[in-house]
Order: sequence, then C-alpha cells, then structure tokens
Amino acid sequence: MRTLLIFLTLLAFPAMPLRAAEGIPLYEQLRDSIVTVQGLTPLPPADGKTGTLQSTGAGVILDTNGTIATNTHVVYGSHYIRVTLKTGEALNARILFVSPDDDLALLQVTPPRALTPIVWTDSNLASLGEDVITIGHSDMIGPVISGGHIKAIAVHHSDPSRTPAFFELDINHYEGDSGGPVFDRQGHFLGMMNAKISGQNKSCLVVPANKIHFAYLNLANKP
Repeated sequence: MRTLLIFLTLLAFPAMPLRAAEGIPLYEQLRDSIVTVQGLTPLPPADGKTGTLQSTGAGVILDTNGTIATNTHVVYGSHYIRVTLKTGEALNARILFVSPDDDLALLQVTPPRALTPIVWTDSNLASLGEDVITIGHSDMIGPVISGGHIKAIAVHHSDPSRTPAFFELDINHYEGDSGGPVFDRQGHFLGMMNAKISGQNKSCLVVPANKIHFAYLNLANKP
C-alpha cells in the first residue's frame, strides 16, 4: 500500500445541503449510472447447512458496453461477482483490472442493452471547498442524495505534478456506500467513494475520476 500522503485541509467548512428542487431531478437522472456490486464466496458446509460470504457495495457505469468501476475491497477474493442494474436485472461480472493501492477495480458485464454511463469531468481541476453530490447505497439509509464539500486533497510526495491521489469530503460514509459516485453540481463524475476515516463523522475518502479514467483508457488500449 502506498503511503506518505500530504493533506491540504480546509478549516471548518460547513456542509451545504441540496435544495429539493435541485437535488431530486438530478438524482433521478444520475442513478441510471449506478449499480449494486456483490462479491460472493460459498462457505464450507457446517452442521449440514451451506452459506455464502457476501460483500456488497456500489459501482458506476463507465461505458454503454458494461464496464463498471468499484472498489477493490468490495470484490477482492470473491469466487464470483454479481452486478445488479437499477432495473433489478442481475448480471455476472468478471474482473478486468485491480489496483489495491488505489482501492480500484474495473469489472465487465454483458448488458442486455446499451447502458447509461457517467459523464466524466477533470478531477485535477477540483478545488478545496468545491460543492459535491454523493448518492448513497447503504442498506441502512437507502439511496440518499447528499450535498457537501471537498475538505481535503491528498497528493503523493513523489508526484511533481501534484495530481490528487485522494479527496476527502465532509459527507458521511455508511456501510454499502463503497464504490458509490461523487458528482459535481452539474452531475459530472468527480470520483468514487471508498472509505470512511476511522473515528470521524462526516468524513469520506474518494478515488478521483482521473485516476479511474486513466486505468480505463489503459485497459481499452491493451491489445
């Protein structure tokens, strides 16, 4: 796992909730690009009973042909992977790419029709205090749309370009939200939720969209 990240933090930046008139129509449009991802592993029989170890998160659709981005920790070590579309259709998925250091995995499904992908934005242009939107995916509170801000940007010491390695948001991260999307206020894909900072409320780490896009383009260019 890579280490040595610098956080450029912002002092006491309060979250600004979305107005209903702004958030609800946007949510309805964006959720077509969000899927449920399950990593499933059969357990050895015990007392005559069988079971399945299950890890559940979210994913985002990157293209019409069924390439999906999610977190490595959602699918790593699973025997098989299932992706469920907004319509409820469940599809088998295979892993195309994994980067444990970035907690990023790319999956492939064979969709029944052309899917609705996210619209990219340049995450290198993100700034401290920028308004963002997340769409939750936890079983506890459901697909809640939340508004907040980028409160920190992390870069590697060894990166002369100062390209963001992670963002931190002042938004809660619940179990099941991993792999869920982060959008700017125009509904463009800014990154993907991957973890809560331990012991902190309203603190969510995000994999920047450019890092995901770079992995996706490299994958597409492979023979």
